[in-house]
Amino acid sequence: MTCAGGTCQVTPADVLAAGDYRWWARGVNNGVAGAWPARTDFTVVP
Repeated sequence: MTCAGGTCQVTPADVLAAGDYRWWARGVNNGVAGAWPARTDFTVVP
């Protein structure tokens, strides 16, 4: 994961097959995890 200017990104090692997916991400600050946010739904198209 890399972060710059308050935005972080990650590139997974696996390629997702075409289809519908859900994504959750939550922050951790000084070892304390924050609340889970609402999920983000997305679709991978061929």
